[in-house]
Amino acid sequence: MLNRLKNPSIINVQESSENLLSDEQKNKRQEIIERDKKHKDKIDLYTNELVKAMEGTKQFDEEYKKTGHSDQFKDLKYVEREEDLELKAMFDSEQDKFNKLSENMEGKVDGELDMDLHGNITFRPPGVQRGEPVAEEKETGITESGTYILRDGKLVKGKAEIREQA
Repeated sequence: MLNRLKNPSIINVQESSENLLSDEQKNKRQEIIERDKKHKDKIDLYTNELVKAMEGTKQFDEEYKKTGHSDQFKDLKYVEREEDLELKAMFDSEQDKFNKLSENMEGKVDGELDMDLHGNITFRPPGVQRGEPVAEEKETGITESGTYILRDGKLVKGKAEIREQA
């Protein structure tokens, strides 16, 4: 764009109809160039201020190096984690005990027993896979007024017809 303003020979057809070499047009172009120069100077001023501020951050880096805190991270080495054979043997023995417990409970419990790594035993209803959240059971018992039915040994709210208002 700056080239276009300085060299009037690079102009589209519509502008060629005007007298671009007149003093008035030259003055307009010169004003635009001056405004652009002022804008550039402002940007340069802000850039210089930013560079000065960045120079200040170098002092932080130098102070950090002087403290020696950066040296403690130079020789970090990562190691493979070794498997603790004693701990694994303990877990396997607990797992065997759990499997025997499950065999002993077969037919007595409607569902499955699970044991986590800490040895905590939990009950899982039949059909629920390991890790799935257990679906909440329907509320049983009398919770409000109305008709109730005994279904599968549980008291559940019945669905009765509603009478018309008088």
